[in-house]
Amino acid sequence: IFNTSRVVRVKLEKTGSTYQGKEEDFLVSSDPDFHVTDVLEDADGSLLVINTGGWFRIGCPASQIAKPNVLGAIYRVRKKGAPKIIDPRGLKLNLDQLPAEKLVKYLGDSRYVVREKAVDLLALKEEFAIPVLESVIKKGKAISQLNAVWSLSRMKSEKAVSPIRFALKNKQADVRQAAARSLGVLKDSNSINALLALLNDSSPSVQREAATSIGQIALNGKIPETTHEKIVNELLVPLQKGKIDRFQEHARIYSVINLADREKTIALLNHSHPQVRRSALIALDQMKNGNLTRDLVTPLLDTDDQNLQQTALKIMNSRKGWSKEILSLLKVWIKKPELSINEQKILRGSFLAHSKDASIQKLIANSLNDRTVALKTRSILLEVIYRASVAKLPETWLGSLRNILNGSEDELMISAIRILHSRKIESMNSILNGIVKQAKNSSALRVEAILASASKTKKVDGDIYQFLLSELDEEKEPLDRLAAAKSIAALPLNDQQLILLTKEVRNADLLTLPLLLRAFERSEKESVGSKLLTALSSSDAFDSLPHQQLYKLLQKYPPSVQAEGRKLLVRLGVNPEEQKKKLDSFAVLEKGGDIEKGKKVFVGKKTACSGCHSISGQGGKVGPDLTRIGRIRTGRDLTEAIIFPSSSFAREYQSYQILTTDGHSHTGVISRQTGNAVFLRTADLSEIRVARSDIDEMQESRTSVMPQGFDKLLSKEEIRDLLAYLQSLK
Repeated sequence: IFNTSRVVRVKLEKTGSTYQGKEEDFLVSSDPDFHVTDVLEDADGSLLVINTGGWFRIGCPASQIAKPNVLGAIYRVRKKGAPKIIDPRGLKLNLDQLPAEKLVKYLGDSRYVVREKAVDLLALKEEFAIPVLESVIKKGKAISQLNAVWSLSRMKSEKAVSPIRFALKNKQADVRQAAARSLGVLKDSNSINALLALLNDSSPSVQREAATSIGQIALNGKIPETTHEKIVNELLVPLQKGKIDRFQEHARIYSVINLADREKTIALLNHSHPQVRRSALIALDQMKNGNLTRDLVTPLLDTDDQNLQQTALKIMNSRKGWSKEILSLLKVWIKKPELSINEQKILRGSFLAHSKDASIQKLIANSLNDRTVALKTRSILLEVIYRASVAKLPETWLGSLRNILNGSEDELMISAIRILHSRKIESMNSILNGIVKQAKNSSALRVEAILASASKTKKVDGDIYQFLLSELDEEKEPLDRLAAAKSIAALPLNDQQLILLTKEVRNADLLTLPLLLRAFERSEKESVGSKLLTALSSSDAFDSLPHQQLYKLLQKYPPSVQAEGRKLLVRLGVNPEEQKKKLDSFAVLEKGGDIEKGKKVFVGKKTACSGCHSISGQGGKVGPDLTRIGRIRTGRDLTEAIIFPSSSFAREYQSYQILTTDGHSHTGVISRQTGNAVFLRTADLSEIRVARSDIDEMQESRTSVMPQGFDKLLSKEEIRDLLAYLQSLK
């Protein structure tokens, strides 16, 4: 660096599909007239450091006065103990006189200058060298195979392309990557299928290079249109896995842009995964013939995924007049007696995107208070409030919620109660208690009110308890049984009420049993525990019970109950001692980690933690908010959550499996509910809408949507750093 009298070395470390640079001082001088202008590598591997001293000042703002007497120097820096290289430039070899058959052996020479000369000379021989280079690619050494590809890529002959295609199947990732790059530069449309196959290569670098080459070939315009759909899908759909880094993501989107097939790309705007929708949106925005319209972009605002929403907003704001037009349009639509499906998406998405705007907040509140606004439209506005990313609900919204709760429209009242519950707002508990006591109110409304006010309930009224037990009847709809079980689990039941509940435990189904079991976490009485185990032993749904839930529950009860419970754990195939032993082996990682490195692990593509969990308002909402997780969870708790994610579930983030009437099965966390549908967030972050009328069966899943295997995916140092970061969140 010219003005700091130093030479800095950058060490490259493999990271995903690219490299990460790490700087360190290589040579430092205390002389202020030591000005390094260049560093060159000589043929023998030594470095030539060019110091221009004090005479060279052109372009340097800190050197206004020349010092011609300080001449500088050229220094040679050689590694200690480095062997002397004989004829480093290969001048004695007369390489330019050798035939191709003899020249190829120098493709693997230990002298890099000799290797480069061999590559150049073989490329100049064109067709005379192709057969021997092809032979090297098939059975030569790795370094020779790599250089054979580079030599072939510089030839003008079409015959040189075939051996490069063959190199795509080489065992060495470097050779496959070089072949993929070469075919892209050569714009070889006949290699498209082979390059598509490399998108699933074991090496991320090869995947990135293959994606880039497909884009380079696409510029040539010779890819058959019949293959466009396959290419677009294979480039963008894998982005939903979350393990593709930003550089490879860029390469994939770049290729779709160059392919320029608007119709095939538009189809992915309706994909279930937000990352796929976002990538398709970016491609269309930059595509020559993308022709994005307001109607295509606005519905994409209707998402809980911040990256997708921000991308859609950025594109809308870049289009002259779009934002103002949309907001003006929304004021008109709110008054319409009925909205189309697309209009509903635009209304919902636009309000969500602008939910922090005071004028929008006022418009939503006024519309909710206006009984002339259609019920369905007001229901959408309540959904916007439920999903809004504001830290605290404005008073105008709270006033509207209060008005709704004092009204008589069940659908709106239930939505309002869910907002209060999700936001832990207790200022309207007196209204909720009134709703609960009114037997004439619908069962669904009363159950929601019980659940929302449960945290402040000190004693459970007998009549209300009997009402909840009646809602567990198997004739009730699955979601109604689920709501009742959640309410029971949240209430502070006394020992007599728990013993009464054991009768329901015996008859509980797969959906309600795990929830009802949570109610017993508040007791430690032997009589309660014994009655519970008796009920579980004869329960038809027992075998579906998450074993860790039962194991943890038993720890709260006396030894006699624990001993009796071990028999049931054996039925579930549990070995608590083995799990404890594994957790103990990770205990050493709970201290000494690097917080900043841990944060990088959390937000990185490798784990994609931030895709599901939010911290200080940033991140996903599939899993619990971790803003203060270090205050409420020990290092041991966090380790268990990482190593055994299905061991325990945070309240409200339990995973469910839904079987629909058409035979489809969906598993995920219930992200939100409306009067007509349930929305599941799946393990790959997709959101699936399931109509209530389509639900045939529903049960709690024993498996968390948080993936297993982080102890294998992450190194021990990465786990240590991640734990340090999570424990710092207080």
